[in-house]
Amino acid sequence: MASDGIIQHRLYRPEDREGMFRLWADFIAPERLGRRKRIFDHMVKGNPALGGRSAYHVVVDGDQIVAHYGRMPIRFMVNGELTLGYVCHDIYVHRRYRGKERGLSDALVRELERSADSFILALWFAPFNYGLHRRLGWTEIPSCPSWVKLYDPRPFVRGRVPARLEGAAAWGARALLRGLDLALPRAPGGGLRVEALTRFDERFDLLAAAASPGFPVIAYRDRAYLEWKYGSRPFVAYRILAALEGERLLGYLVFRVDRSGEPAKGLLVDFLTLPSRPEVFRALLLEVLRHLRAEAIGYVVAFTTRPEFGRVLRRCGFLRSPRPNPIMISGWEGRFPPEQVARREDWYLTRSDGDGDFWTTD
Repeated sequence: MASDGIIQHRLYRPEDREGMFRLWADFIAPERLGRRKRIFDHMVKGNPALGGRSAYHVVVDGDQIVAHYGRMPIRFMVNGELTLGYVCHDIYVHRRYRGKERGLSDALVRELERSADSFILALWFAPFNYGLHRRLGWTEIPSCPSWVKLYDPRPFVRGRVPARLEGAAAWGARALLRGLDLALPRAPGGGLRVEALTRFDERFDLLAAAASPGFPVIAYRDRAYLEWKYGSRPFVAYRILAALEGERLLGYLVFRVDRSGEPAKGLLVDFLTLPSRPEVFRALLLEVLRHLRAEAIGYVVAFTTRPEFGRVLRRCGFLRSPRPNPIMISGWEGRFPPEQVARREDWYLTRSDGDGDFWTTD
């Protein structure tokens, strides 16, 4: 990669598309590069909150893009008012531009802050990026808990008990987990039913309008947002469960099965119900567990910052993981009171609010 010594920071433009693809060839195998290109196009063209804004900040050396950092515009409802915010995603610096002499990471973050016209969230990122943002003074919101429900305890038993006892320990743990699962009720009751849907319809707009004001800060999960995130997303088949009372939508849950590792796992990617109706989330959770039991998975993972949903997860056999999922924010001053930034439960976040699931290609 040749250099003319002139480094420029600016927002991504549509004519930068091929330059981004050339940069990715530095670290992505050819057989996966085509899939990443399609996801990228979906991200920078399909986001309903773009409104002409750029989804990336880029660093250019001569005519070559050598680094980028994404800033995904998202509509949030903040204390009852719709407003724009950003979520960080997809940071990369070409290997030749790392290190003390030509390191661009600090400058990338600073330019991202400078170019944004609202607050920016950074969610559950890698240790290096966490350290980078912390060193540059981003404010830390208490981390988002993750919850895990085991179905196959063998990977977790391995190495924790003597080898000769692993089989018996796994068998005993599996029998206990199965017994606890069978004790869960099977029907929601009270006129509530849960159905699988194949698309997001106008009822999701009504749910977003009804549920969002009940949470101090939440990405506005209307039909357009959900369709962009899940309905038209390439390569991943998300599944939708809806909680209904008559024809009124009271909540939804989006999930998928991840078979990229061993054992396979179920991911509760996103969910929303009225905060005053935890039984709706419980009905959705019981139904998704019924679906996932038939998928031969090892465990199920959910993220939530809200204690009422955490309590339901616990009652349905989930254990809180000790692994932290960091949340950091910049540009919050003048937009949020300090006490709100310090309260995790004020920020409605699920796994989907970060960008990790967005880049999945299989």
